[in-house]
Amino acid sequence: MTFNNNASMPADIPAIFYKLKMSTDKKRGIFKNMRILAFNWRDPKNPLAGGAEEYLFNILSLIANDKNKVTYFVASFPGSRSREEGENYTIIRKGSRFTVYVHAALFYIKNRKKYDVVIDSINTVPFFIPLYVGKNKRIAIIYHFGGWKTIRKELPLFPSIVAYIAEKSIALFYKNTDIITISNSTKEDLLKKNIDEKRIKIVWSGVKTVKNRAYNEIKKASVPTVVYIGRIKFSKNIDHVIKAFKIVKGRIKNAELIIGGKGDEDCYTYLKNLKKEENIDNVHFLGELNEKDKTRYLELAWVFVYPSAKEGWGISAIEANTCGTPVIAYNVPGLRDSIKDTITGMLAKENDIGDLADKITFLLNNQIARDELGKNAIGWSKNFSYEKSAEKFYEELKFLSTDH
Repeated sequence: MTFNNNASMPADIPAIFYKLKMSTDKKRGIFKNMRILAFNWRDPKNPLAGGAEEYLFNILSLIANDKNKVTYFVASFPGSRSREEGENYTIIRKGSRFTVYVHAALFYIKNRKKYDVVIDSINTVPFFIPLYVGKNKRIAIIYHFGGWKTIRKELPLFPSIVAYIAEKSIALFYKNTDIITISNSTKEDLLKKNIDEKRIKIVWSGVKTVKNRAYNEIKKASVPTVVYIGRIKFSKNIDHVIKAFKIVKGRIKNAELIIGGKGDEDCYTYLKNLKKEENIDNVHFLGELNEKDKTRYLELAWVFVYPSAKEGWGISAIEANTCGTPVIAYNVPGLRDSIKDTITGMLAKENDIGDLADKITFLLNNQIARDELGKNAIGWSKNFSYEKSAEKFYEELKFLSTDH
């Protein structure tokens, strides 16, 4: 089996340009006359962009039309333009990953009459819009609560402390704000923080293309193939995949491991060094992949391994499911929502690399179970289109204009 280590890079375009389309009748009948301002830490062109950016931009791309205008206010990054205009949307970039919050507040205060709705897309640190946006004009998206351990893996000590305090303050500042979240796990976390359940709505994440095909139409690799494709970050615990794969290799000699995705170069370096230190054969690092290449490797995979410490939802699991690939992950918030244990994949004991290896070994050795999970995975993935998510999201935006 030959792997392409020079897979073509994705085009430098935001997710809002992906061909996500709703019928003309739906757009005319549901989406009309709204000026939306969305605050987000990053935009899809940002090298550090991830699932939160995909969720926000893909949903709003379906809501935007000739009457609904969307403005994204995000942080700048090296080489970025300060302003971009597109059909029914504008991207404004100002400030760094740390100062964007101040710039966003000042921008809204100066331009508040221009917008009907303000969306606070919270990725650990909120924009604190309840301090300057009226309650009938604001809505927050809360993907998940990272907690100290996750935050500390991603940031230096002082920024970690600030981010952790900011995350802890959400319950205080957002108790009178309508909240959209993406999983039952995060909803449960919000309820534990005494957020009124009436203010919490779940809008699932989607996949850009829900494929309509049978499991037997998908060509799997000729050798046992384990895949992780997603963000390369320390909080994703990708080193657990490598350590579990070493155990698997002792049992299944011809097994292969593929790791791909964009992210932290320091993390990539650490993973490559780990492979050398552990002296593991057949581990392939592919780097960033475009959509075509990503789909090809997800189709080849016998299993997809997703060992994150915590997720808001875990869109990579559903992407693997669309390709008839069962997912093995830890039994943690978010992933226990996107993965149906023993139905579309398997959940291992949290942080138990041995259990992770046992479940990988089981599925690689058991074609009957693997095929059954793969068929179920395709059916499960069809529940998650961005069309459905956009319609529900828009209904929540319209709800803001009512007295509640």
